This record gives sequence, structure tokens and C-alpha cells, in this order.
Amino acid sequence: MATITVSSAGTRVRFIAADTAIKRIYVMPDFSNTGSVYVGGSDVASSVMGRRMLPGNFDSFIVDYEEQAGNLSDWYADAETSGNKLHYIAVLVGDG
Repeated sequence: MATITVSSAGTRVRFIAADTAIKRIYVMPDFSNTGSVYVGGSDVASSVMGRRMLPGNFDSFIVDYEEQAGNLSDWYADAETSGNKLHYIAVLVGDG
């Protein structure tokens, strides 16, 4: 499991810089967060969100459409509160 910290609210953070082919991603904001975390693409923000997540909520996204792998480097997180964290697990192409 990896963890992203949004150091400054309103400033999106990329999950990972390197291109990484994935099939699915599991995400969960940390229980200690004091506000929502937003998960989505490079334009994710509180007003342009892919998914708003409250502390401790869990979700998964299937990202390999029509047998085309998704790219973990296309995923970003933003938060309402500075210091909020998001935990994630990515299922890589070729993994079970």
C-alpha cells in the first residue's frame, strides 16, 4: 500500500510520476483526515472532482477498458484540508 499526502489543500498531488500500467486501483482516505479527499485526473479539485471521499471511505476503480491498461500516473488527489492522506493499492498489469 502506498500513501499520498496533500501538503497544501487545493494543490493536487500525482499518485506516481512514472508511467505504470494498471488494471484496478483501490483508494481510501486516512481515518484521521479532517476533510474530504478528491480523486481523479489532472484537473481534480473540489469543484472538478472525479470522486469525493470522506475519511475512512473505501472505493475501487476499474481502469483497464477494452483491454487497454490504465496508467497510474494519470491519477491525482486533492484535499479540503492540508496534510490529508490517501492510501492506495494499484493492481498492475500482469498481477493476478
